[in-house]
Amino acid sequence: MFLSVWRFSHLALAVITSIFVLTLAVTGVILAFEPMAHAAQDVESVNAYPELTLGQVVTAVREIHDEVLSLAVDAHGYMSVAALNESGDFSEHYVHPETGEFASEIPKQSQWMKDVTTLHRSLFFKTPGRVVVAINSLLFFLIVASGVALIVRRQQGLRNFYSRVVRDRWTGFIHLQLGRYLMWPLALIALTGVYLSLLRFDVFPSFFAEHKVDFEGVSSTPRVEAAEFPVFVHTPVSQVRSLDFPFSDDVGDFYTLRLRSRELMVNQYTGQVMSEVEYPLMTALSELATLIHTGRGSVWWSVVLAVSALSVPVFAFTGFRMTWRRRSGRIKNHVRKRDADFYVLVASETGTTFRFARDFQDRLRSAGISAFVDHMDAFAPYPEMKNLVVFAATYGQGEPPSNAVKFETKLKMTEIHRAFSFSVVGFGSRAYADFCKFAFDVDSMLAALPKSTRLMEPFAINGGSTEAYRMWLREWGRRMDISLSETKSSPQGKGHGRKSDFTVANHGAQGDTHLLALLPRGTTNLSSGDLIAVQPPDGSRERLYSAGVLNTGEILLSVKRHDLGLCSNYLGDLAVGEGLRGRVVKNRKFRFPGRAKEVVMIATGTGIAPFLGMIDNNRGKVPVHLYWGAKTVEDLTLYRNTIDALHEGGALTFEPAFSRQPGKGKYVQDLILRDAPAIAEILRNHGVVMICGSIAMQKGVTDLLDDILRRLNGQPLSHYQTKNRIRMDCY
Repeated sequence: MFLSVWRFSHLALAVITSIFVLTLAVTGVILAFEPMAHAAQDVESVNAYPELTLGQVVTAVREIHDEVLSLAVDAHGYMSVAALNESGDFSEHYVHPETGEFASEIPKQSQWMKDVTTLHRSLFFKTPGRVVVAINSLLFFLIVASGVALIVRRQQGLRNFYSRVVRDRWTGFIHLQLGRYLMWPLALIALTGVYLSLLRFDVFPSFFAEHKVDFEGVSSTPRVEAAEFPVFVHTPVSQVRSLDFPFSDDVGDFYTLRLRSRELMVNQYTGQVMSEVEYPLMTALSELATLIHTGRGSVWWSVVLAVSALSVPVFAFTGFRMTWRRRSGRIKNHVRKRDADFYVLVASETGTTFRFARDFQDRLRSAGISAFVDHMDAFAPYPEMKNLVVFAATYGQGEPPSNAVKFETKLKMTEIHRAFSFSVVGFGSRAYADFCKFAFDVDSMLAALPKSTRLMEPFAINGGSTEAYRMWLREWGRRMDISLSETKSSPQGKGHGRKSDFTVANHGAQGDTHLLALLPRGTTNLSSGDLIAVQPPDGSRERLYSAGVLNTGEILLSVKRHDLGLCSNYLGDLAVGEGLRGRVVKNRKFRFPGRAKEVVMIATGTGIAPFLGMIDNNRGKVPVHLYWGAKTVEDLTLYRNTIDALHEGGALTFEPAFSRQPGKGKYVQDLILRDAPAIAEILRNHGVVMICGSIAMQKGVTDLLDDILRRLNGQPLSHYQTKNRIRMDCY
């Protein structure tokens, strides 16, 4: 409910204010360049002369100018003088602080900038426009506030606000990143905009300094030169806002000195302070609000304002695109609900999970089986429901996505009369502590129903892994005795890359495992941990293989042959000298860490290949502990020579585990449990753990690591993954 309210508020406010806020943002970008241009004047700032006093300045400007009316220091520290010359002509210009000499003309605002300013302040509608601007500024602040609430929920609390973001679609990633880093300036812009609008409507009382002077007691003696007035001598010019000079020689005509915090009336003959009035807090707040909102006085803050204003159209585009994508998740069913063989429910926040639901529906349809797909909030089981499949993503702290918040209530209120089987597939990221929690909650809800039968344990998919999804499909199809083939909508993996040609330089085999050493034909920008997508000759779906790149230039691919595996048999049959074409897929999230003090690598079977390349390129000799699991000691034959060569570098500790070794069978988890204190210590000291291998191994290892780290370090596995210190590439 929390999520729905904040998301609806965020979207509704954005829709309502979009035109006005975009107008204010565009004009704000333009106006942000004005203080930058102003700061570029070839004028010395008084801030460069911290020892310069007001007394010295008064003397200097009087020597240069015939009759000085006033001097002022602006937000940039530029000092200007208003004066009359011998002919009585008025002039106002910037002067050098020390000498009082002419420095530059004060730039006048162009008519175009005046129009932009008017548009920004009142939309050319004077008072009604100012009201609209004030209201939209307030609504924009509420948009920022609701956005912050959504980020806090997604990041699982304020303390994780700036933790590493798990990247999904680029629109959501940009929207979130901009929100995390620009929310403060945007909130300040909105709040100060509201405040300045209220000032113009006299909502806050105006302040005028009222001086009380005993004019009868004013004396012209003893006469002191202005440069020697105590208040002028002890006042740095950098603290001055303005100084109005006396208009006449009358003893009752004073200097009016305005400082940062107060205003003074100074006797023009004796230098005595006749009256002093402290500015109220409201005056300081008004000045601060003006500086924050306009950027006057700070080039860097003006840049921040410009960037923040520029981000608003980006927010609008990415936000509405995300909303459109969520709404485009509606499934076009080809069968009525009551006529379907399967009922598929989907919980998705960004629409990504619908990609898998569509694929599942298409696979069933290709097999001659009808499926009706719907949002979880639309749950209302039809009388003939026999099979239910749930694809559930998790949001925030284990909460349901916005299209599944009513599911539990509806489930409790619905009486189901017919027995049915169900399966739950969870989608999430292990970077979050509540990985797939909502999916497990849904499984428990369904299991508690008297007419339900769980077909298989809930299956959790990390990071939208297509390989894990296919693993679930195979198991689900086996239990249902349904063959699910690939379709045009089937998810295709981890991205795009260009085609490259390779030559097989070496090919070793041990049982059903093959190790290919490839040499690129031409330049290939490939790093250990990147992937090579290989398409079998029959043109079917590409398969992805993790690559290890050795210092010799050889690229290692480790492949396990499967009886019906089109790609694995194709690779397994390649002879030395034959060519291979593959698509290079960058996998930047799975690279050897550049700054880690120590690295733990955990692999099973063919997952060792990228690690061999990483260790061979470990030029900094960072200590590496490689744990590798296989069935028998013979499986090590393929990699023995490479590992022995890496041992000679002195930075590798190799720990194998053989599950089917007679009398000594153990799994890689057994080694991790044995060395739990050392691994926990490595992570405490900013080390990194890398995992590569099968999805089944990943689950067992991550569950064990999570338990170890909670027990020994007081932190869950997700704490380290958000800091990019747990890196995984499993299939």
